[in-house]
Amino acid sequence: MSRRKTERQLNLVICLLSTRRHLTAQEIRQTVHGYAEADTESAFKRMFERDKRELRDSGIPIQVGTGDAVSGEEGYRISRSDYELPEIELLPDEALVLGLAARAWRHASLGEAAANALFKLRSAGVPVDSEAAPGLTPAMRTDEPSFGPVWQAVRDRRPISFDYRKPGQAESETREVEPWGIVNLRGHWYVVGHDRLRDARRVFRLGRIRGEVTVLRGGPDVVIPEGVDLRSVVAGQTAEPERTALLRVRADSAHALRRRALRVVPGERDGSGNGWDTLSYPYSDTPALVRRVASFGSRAEIVEPAGAREAMAAHLAATAGSAGAAASEPVGTGGAGGTDAPVRGPRSADQLRRLLMLVPYALGRDVRVPEVAQHFGLSEKQVVADLSLLWMCGLPGYTPGDLIDVDLDAAKETGEIIIANADTLAQPLRLTADEAASLVVGLSLLEALPETEGLEGGALKRVGEKLRTAAGAALGSLADSVQVRVEGDEQVA
Repeated sequence: MSRRKTERQLNLVICLLSTRRHLTAQEIRQTVHGYAEADTESAFKRMFERDKRELRDSGIPIQVGTGDAVSGEEGYRISRSDYELPEIELLPDEALVLGLAARAWRHASLGEAAANALFKLRSAGVPVDSEAAPGLTPAMRTDEPSFGPVWQAVRDRRPISFDYRKPGQAESETREVEPWGIVNLRGHWYVVGHDRLRDARRVFRLGRIRGEVTVLRGGPDVVIPEGVDLRSVVAGQTAEPERTALLRVRADSAHALRRRALRVVPGERDGSGNGWDTLSYPYSDTPALVRRVASFGSRAEIVEPAGAREAMAAHLAATAGSAGAAASEPVGTGGAGGTDAPVRGPRSADQLRRLLMLVPYALGRDVRVPEVAQHFGLSEKQVVADLSLLWMCGLPGYTPGDLIDVDLDAAKETGEIIIANADTLAQPLRLTADEAASLVVGLSLLEALPETEGLEGGALKRVGEKLRTAAGAALGSLADSVQVRVEGDEQVA
């Protein structure tokens, strides 16, 4: 079923890209191969609506217009200008920083969006290497469960509702907020916006949101006040009351902890200079303290307070359990893909996105199955399976002259990939708002890091401008609504 669904959706994309006018649903039913399996009109409508939704979720811009001038019935098409990724050329230093920007999200909520963005750029021949400069490892943390829905609400300009508990409060309070943007400051994420129930501007720390965030779909879009400086709004908030923890750290290590410590008491050293020092360390949030200390592994530990020490033990036990479970899982069929590849299941949407990247990557290039498998993080068997599905798709009519031509014998026997008659899919798919914003925000993190001061020629600024141009209207103002400010090096893993 998944294979037939992918084939139908790919045929739909090819059809809507190739038409010059909007096609009605009935024309699509009669024209696009795959919809004939719907026995009834209601079954077809459910299938078609589901396909449209999934294609749009994948970033494919299906337009709605008048398909029948007489009846006024809606029609559908895909505009090439909205679909295709504009040409983007990067210099070596620009490709480096773009790979680093994607790496910042590797272990965070937008990791898959950043990885998909790199895949699309690579399918266009952009030489992005997310494994370059291994000594510089920027990392964005989005541990808060509310980050995802708040990000989506900012992206879609929708108000949100959630329960919020202030420090020292026993009970949570319901808040209804028009979000203007989210800011990372001092290792925490904050949402800035208009609190409807209090009719005032407010800042909320995502880690203090309790339960689920509800995105309110009705009503007008959120309007962001002109000229508002999100970062200054958050920085201007009164700091939360701090407590002091007692830490032990190995000699000549954990320098980030030492820099923020109120007091450092050197401990005894052995003949090799090894030993432990004691730190008085200010903190306001126990989970954040645990994450910070845990990032130094066996070189740091919490001594007091007892509650934070217990939380540290629970965190380490959970981490060890997760690592054990991952090690015990059977090895999948993935190939030698890089660590930036998103986890991909057997969903037809994943295969469709893969095919839309594989075709522009392989067309006009001398590539082979092992190279494509490594490039997209697949097994060689999966690449051949994708090519065999591609061979069944093409323009309406589906005669030999309409179908995409794939030399499967060459792929199986010599590994050579030969694709022809696929001009409709020759250009890679444009970046979605999430994909583009993940890279732009990653660039802003790099810009704030002292380690990137040595990048010559303004590579960060240049690649940011090129990326915004390539993303176009899809990015909108989303990237400007998500800001990162680094103090010390708490954002660096």
